[in-house]
Amino acid sequence: MAGPSFEAEFVLTDAELAAYARRAAVRTGAAAPRPAAWRETLLGLAITFLGALAVRELGIVHDEGSAWGLGFLILGAYVAGLLAMRGAIARYQRGVAAFALASTDVQRLPRRVRIGAEGVGSAGEAGNALHAWRVFTEAEEADGLLLFWIGHVQGIAVPLRALAGPEEARAVLAFARERIAAARAALGAGHRSHASDGACPGPPLTRPSVP
Repeated sequence: MAGPSFEAEFVLTDAELAAYARRAAVRTGAAAPRPAAWRETLLGLAITFLGALAVRELGIVHDEGSAWGLGFLILGAYVAGLLAMRGAIARYQRGVAAFALASTDVQRLPRRVRIGAEGVGSAGEAGNALHAWRVFTEAEEADGLLLFWIGHVQGIAVPLRALAGPEEARAVLAFARERIAAARAALGAGHRSHASDGACPGPPLTRPSVP
């Protein structure tokens, strides 16, 4: 289907590359399932209560004050483990940001990006490429960039300054999101069709008649 197309020529600045790397790290962290804060709080209270009850029932301590003391000690261990987990996630996000920033050498080169019905194409000193819409997972605007994501870390960044203005930026983003949604819907329909075809029984086998 023919549709509008948009072109932009630019060289990403160091600040824009850093913004791209930060956004990749944020997306990676958002993709990792983490419990909500209220669930963590309720779980901590449950651990405290059950820990105090367990040490009392098992005869480890014989008075209620000591039981609650051990319960809070268990709570402290839980909180320490939770903070360690959050710290590990933060370090992982920083590592992703560093990786994304280190892998932007190609994006530092001058390039021309064309966004059209076929997908997002780029041409420059590093070569020419065309990414079909079906490979993209999301398009968004963040930190002065239009970001077309292939997965969580890899993406194509287009600075808003390279476009004609806010109206064109909104039009590009809406167009990209529409094309990505349509491509992914078609891809899902194709998978369902293949699965259905595989499940359909063939015609019944018949034995040739003998005259």
